[in-house]
Amino acid sequence: MACGNSTQHLGSGWAPSQQSANCTMQPNTTNAYLGSEPDPMMRPLFTQQRDSLLALRAALGNLYTTQDWARLNLPCGSPAWPSVACGPARLVVGLDLSGSGLMGTLPGAQLLAVSPALESLDLSFNGLSGGIPASMLQMVELRVLKLQYNMLGGTLPDGFNNMYKLEELDLSGNKWTVGAQQCIDCMLLSLPR
Repeated sequence: MACGNSTQHLGSGWAPSQQSANCTMQPNTTNAYLGSEPDPMMRPLFTQQRDSLLALRAALGNLYTTQDWARLNLPCGSPAWPSVACGPARLVVGLDLSGSGLMGTLPGAQLLAVSPALESLDLSFNGLSGGIPASMLQMVELRVLKLQYNMLGGTLPDGFNNMYKLEELDLSGNKWTVGAQQCIDCMLLSLPR
């Protein structure tokens, strides 16, 4: 692997060492982009990410796990917001609010607006109810979607097969209607392509 043009994937927890010519892997100890000031041309996108995450926080309640969001400037600034994973371009690529006491319905519009680069969304082990909004199926960059052990139910929407990058989907521990049957434990951990 060549260090010069390699992309740092922060979700894996490992990043190429910047000090080694042979690119040995070192633990990645931060979720924030390690670099200089953000590109001014990207500032509107960063501001949109912040505003969308704050709207999501308001829709789901002011949670303990997100209490620092209001006082920190940008989600992928220094330091990065808790429960937010950032990519090398300071875009939000992951959101983990599992076990955070979320209540209410899935706010599809706010989730869709968080980041065009969102790859991982974990809202498992909460008290979310209702169904999966159709707008969530437009999150085409998602690779991981975890909604297990909430109080979600109803008919599973068509369209998961349009999420071509989706590799992991966990809907278990909810009450889904599949055809005329009630699916108590719907779990799809790997989607064949």
